[in-house]
Amino acid sequence: MSDTEMPAGRRHAVKEAPRGAEAVRTSLIDAATQLFAARGPSQVSVREIAETAGVNHGLVHHYFGSKDALLRAALDALARRAAAEMAEWDGEEAVFASGGAVERHGRIVAHLLLEAREPASVQTEFPAVQALLRELRRRGFDEVDARERTAQVTALVLGWHLFEPFLAVAAELETDADSRTASLSEGVQRLLRR
Repeated sequence: MSDTEMPAGRRHAVKEAPRGAEAVRTSLIDAATQLFAARGPSQVSVREIAETAGVNHGLVHHYFGSKDALLRAALDALARRAAAEMAEWDGEEAVFASGGAVERHGRIVAHLLLEAREPASVQTEFPAVQALLRELRRRGFDEVDARERTAQVTALVLGWHLFEPFLAVAAELETDADSRTASLSEGVQRLLRR
């Protein structure tokens, strides 16, 4: 069946089937990440994830056991990528650009909250947040202030990514997306100063 013959809502970029256990796991995590961030975990089927990954749907259960276990793996992978991006952050706005690990992770967490699911039920470690907390401690913030600033930075970044279209219209921002991302980066830098 060609992509144009697929029913509406089922058209995905179907790629060549991955080979080998690690390639299959990675492909499933990448597909799940893409779909969960776009529509939320409850709106995505195991078959759809497998189809997008280019594998048989039974492999989701073979490698992960359940859709929730795949969700945990996707969140863990995104959190590690976000932590790596934050660790390499040099003040430039690229870490906050649309489509990055920070944004996709935040979108999935937002969907979980909107679905009345407790994020801690699918993710127990938060390496990007912990990396930011360590950085603030290194900069000399006391424990309470470091934790508060970490929460503020996280809220600013996630809120921006989730609400940017609304914020741009409501605040009548006349800048392009790149300029708004640079502004976000500047806001984060202000919060990171003592």
